[in-house]
Amino acid sequence: MLSHSSIVPFLSVQTRSRQLSRFSISMPRARSGETGKYDIQSVLTHEAGHFLGLDHAGLLSSVMTAYGAPSQLDQRTLAYDDMAGVTEIYPNPSAIASLGGLAGTISAGGTPVFGAHVVALDANGTPLVSTLSLPDGSFQILFLPGGTYRVYAEPLDGPVTEQNVGGNSSAFYYKLGTGFGTTYYGDVSDLSRSQAGTVPAGTLVRGADIHVLPATGLNLTEPGAFAARVPVGSTGMLTVGGNAITSGVTFSASTSSMGLGSTTFGGSIATDAPTSAQVAITVASNAPLGPKNISVSRSGSTSLLSGGVVLVNPPPAGIQISPSSGANAGGAAVNIRSQCIFRRNRCGKCSSCQWHDDPGRNAPECCR
Repeated sequence: MLSHSSIVPFLSVQTRSRQLSRFSISMPRARSGETGKYDIQSVLTHEAGHFLGLDHAGLLSSVMTAYGAPSQLDQRTLAYDDMAGVTEIYPNPSAIASLGGLAGTISAGGTPVFGAHVVALDANGTPLVSTLSLPDGSFQILFLPGGTYRVYAEPLDGPVTEQNVGGNSSAFYYKLGTGFGTTYYGDVSDLSRSQAGTVPAGTLVRGADIHVLPATGLNLTEPGAFAARVPVGSTGMLTVGGNAITSGVTFSASTSSMGLGSTTFGGSIATDAPTSAQVAITVASNAPLGPKNISVSRSGSTSLLSGGVVLVNPPPAGIQISPSSGANAGGAAVNIRSQCIFRRNRCGKCSSCQWHDDPGRNAPECCR
């Protein structure tokens, strides 16, 4: 998350078409996730981040990403990346003492890379915290819980670009380096060959240097919107687009619990996506929740949608509401019933209770 702020007009939202729209009476808006309308609280949450000093984030899963999406309420809820950004500006030393971090330098042929999007990926394949490298190529990714991480650097060449974080001579982030390919720590192009490192609690680990690989024409740029929510245990189709998204590329995710299968290639879906693909997606019922990356690779080069999807618990099923209608004046008691919606208990005692985390807490009686 970036703490160098380029404040945008208050109450604004940037849509998938990259056009900035004022939050005015002409913009369709709602407070309940109505189809085709922007959620007022989501827009306010994003703009409050700018007010506090945050710039746009490179992770599509963050509230502070450059794009909003209608018909959803998820952008009301801060991602960990958002929390890390605010904490960097307004730290509480006692609260963050147990958190660690990573520091290093991004370079290309010995030359520092300014504005590389650098991301820490945890053991679950979750892009947890991001930042941009400084003019000398250095970076720090702070407020990481102790654990194992992989780090990568990617060019800010879409969906989020320099224009979303500055893009003019008065901005801090101006004339960023984008002439390189996505590179993981270990100076490799793919997650499977990257080197993992341990961040001990309360420790800033230095030396996470990345020497980036040359640029290629492969680039994922769409969907350029707030990350889609995908329920665990589900299947569906994911539409992506960009440059050189043609036969011969392979798709993967940052977690093995999410499989990307059969692919149908197509043409242009946006001005920055002359080629596209529809990819079958299958998510295991025990997949780790949270943001995940979508990757496309060909001949040793890789491009990512960082935080391109967010895995969530499935919505309640079998909802029954009684009575189904009532007086406009209100005041009627309403009963709502549904199947339990907690993550599956490992003991497997109750096959009808699909989703619960803790058999001793907030779990149906049959599973305690």
